[in-house]
Amino acid sequence: LAGHDQVAQDNTLDIPFFCQPLTYHSPQTNHPPTCDGIVQPGEWDDAQRIDISNVTYSGHEQFNSFVAYVKNDSSYIYLALDAIADSTNDPNRFCMYFDDDNDGRFDLDSSEGGIIFTHDFNGVSDTLQFQAVIDTPIDLWQPPNFQLLPPIFLHGWKSGYAKNGRHAQWEIAVPLGNAKPQYVSAKVGDTVGLMLLYQDSFQQGE
Repeated sequence: LAGHDQVAQDNTLDIPFFCQPLTYHSPQTNHPPTCDGIVQPGEWDDAQRIDISNVTYSGHEQFNSFVAYVKNDSSYIYLALDAIADSTNDPNRFCMYFDDDNDGRFDLDSSEGGIIFTHDFNGVSDTLQFQAVIDTPIDLWQPPNFQLLPPIFLHGWKSGYAKNGRHAQWEIAVPLGNAKPQYVSAKVGDTVGLMLLYQDSFQQGE
């Protein structure tokens, strides 16, 4: 993660995506996205593009059916998801679970967890929530061996969902820092763990 703009160095925030054996570099940007839910041409050209269609290597997902983008500046991690395979008009969720210190577990102090972005098909009740996760010392990242705390609603965040080209797209700016548990506590040179979850056609109340 790049520091002050006047520092001439190319430090990046490394984000290993869950179920993928590689570490991806989040480039520094001087062009933050609008975060209106529409992945505009050129808006994410300076981001890391990651095909997450076949993260389980099962062969059931078509490549380029789900594409993630990531970049950062000194204040935010910017994430976008282009769910090319999702053309249905139904409730969806895009969840981002951050392991701030990348130690393979969620901390016991409830300072780590997930950003849950829920879209209702009528577009009226779209919500953004943070849900802290408490891991056990035994099983790392393996449900149901960690505890989910009650979610809290997030207001005023830069985020957006849209049906663009008849498929779902998501954009969000996740604040950096340790002022609040829902922020990602990261500094220059850090590596952050990230688990992505996309839930399509879920029933309300799940």
